[in-house]
Amino acid sequence: MQEIERVKQNNKGEIPEKQKTSIHLKNIKNPKSVLEVAKGIIIAFLENSSLEPTDEQWQEIFPEKVIKFISQLNDEDYGNDHILFPLELLIVDLKEKEWEWYSSKLFKDGFEIITTKSFLPRYSWIFHCQNIPLSDIWIDDDRYGKYGLRTLKDVTTYKKFDL
Repeated sequence: MQEIERVKQNNKGEIPEKQKTSIHLKNIKNPKSVLEVAKGIIIAFLENSSLEPTDEQWQEIFPEKVIKFISQLNDEDYGNDHILFPLELLIVDLKEKEWEWYSSKLFKDGFEIITTKSFLPRYSWIFHCQNIPLSDIWIDDDRYGKYGLRTLKDVTTYKKFDL
């Protein structure tokens, strides 16, 4: 099964037989919506990965919520919150990923994503750019252990976003 098929079909928290990472999100007001946007990011990237990171089509391809969030960030925000970057750099980041989406599982107030290999903290922008505080994202990696995320100053703690 290809990654794009797993994003769409593996929705019961299926576990890969090889090295994995579990990303847990909690305290989410509308977890189904946040999960769908995260899936939309990955599907949009996989279906259009041949586009250059500078291609303006990404503005139309990526979920509107993500584009709107990123457009409200400035240089100070990027300096404070090391998880977030301009869209072009987020595309570059996805082109360099070694992990693959394996499955997801929805809960009442959150969800879990399971990837093959290590889902490094830098990829947490997939959720963080939906106005999810880093304090609500936890990673359990077969290689690196369990940990939460930190940055100099989480942009979601000091800035209101029009989403």
